[in-house]
Amino acid sequence: MSPLRFGLDYRPALLGNSGIGRYVRQLVEALPAVMGETELALFGVFWQDIGKRSLNVDDPRLQLFDQRFPGRILQALGRLGLLSAERFMGSVDLFHNTDYVEIPLRTECSVTTIHDLGFLREPLWYPPKSYEKIKSVTQRLVEASRGFIADSEATKTDLVELLGVEENRIEVALLGVSDSFFETVKPPSGPPQIAMIATLEPRKNHLRLLRAFEQVAAKHRESRLTIVGRRGWLDNDIVETILRLENMGQVSWLRDADEAQLHHTLAQSSIVAYPSLWEGFGLPVLEGMAAGRAVLTSDLGSMKEMAGEGALLVDPTSESALAEGLDFLLSDARARADLGACGQARARDFTWEGCARATFTAWQRFLGEGGP
Repeated sequence: MSPLRFGLDYRPALLGNSGIGRYVRQLVEALPAVMGETELALFGVFWQDIGKRSLNVDDPRLQLFDQRFPGRILQALGRLGLLSAERFMGSVDLFHNTDYVEIPLRTECSVTTIHDLGFLREPLWYPPKSYEKIKSVTQRLVEASRGFIADSEATKTDLVELLGVEENRIEVALLGVSDSFFETVKPPSGPPQIAMIATLEPRKNHLRLLRAFEQVAAKHRESRLTIVGRRGWLDNDIVETILRLENMGQVSWLRDADEAQLHHTLAQSSIVAYPSLWEGFGLPVLEGMAAGRAVLTSDLGSMKEMAGEGALLVDPTSESALAEGLDFLLSDARARADLGACGQARARDFTWEGCARATFTAWQRFLGEGGP
């Protein structure tokens, strides 16, 4: 009997180093340890020249299909029933959608990861056209998918409450953290520095954090806030505030960062701030905890669920609460050390192998059920 053959949308891993791209890449690297004889076809078909089109995994069970082909034409022909992803990667027993993108398929069994439903909680966090697009695509994926994988219990709850998905169609696969983050050196001596790692967009809550830091900067004159993240959307006010505080010497902005730069920024920081208004998981929180940094994050949803007692939880809608949290961590070296140790211990519960195992188990269950 031939081994099962599953497909997975690998394009986010080819297109970016953060968020969904990081999730897909780390998941695929961890899957060989848990998938037995199953074969995995990685769908990397994309028209643009996106640079490196390769895997970090050398395993005969994994194969990347990375032909250059226009995505819009693929979708248009797919709607007419004239073309499918299998044309490029061969037939599969199950296909895993890893992003909010429709891919034309012949297989009747597809599974979709839902990272978060923040756009349904607050449409104003997104440009109107983007909001309408992601909403409609998500609704179609809900109709087409046999099952769903949620990054957290909070996202599972949102799937049930906001989209009416039955609980038995959802499995939770908590994300992991790479071992390299646990190897981050201790923070340097001297005034504590803060890092925030997130794309510039309203949901990440940069403006409130920047204003809160401005409130405490006079007291902590030698501390700086480093913003790590590229421009996103609806970010003009954020950029204007960053540049103003950068000119004052209080803030620095690293517009994009590869893995080495990210680790360097964490190595130079004592505090990681991530006061997002809503997340499906919140990888920067977990990575900051794993690095032994004192993490300040939101007392909401998945961030509260994942951090537990390993981070300082604050109301992200309150600038005064953010300022008080920053002041407390900047003022108390013992509190930073204790919180960093607690967070690091908590972070060891989250592994990419655990995420891969939960994902593969979900694939097997949904394939075996034969229908939604």
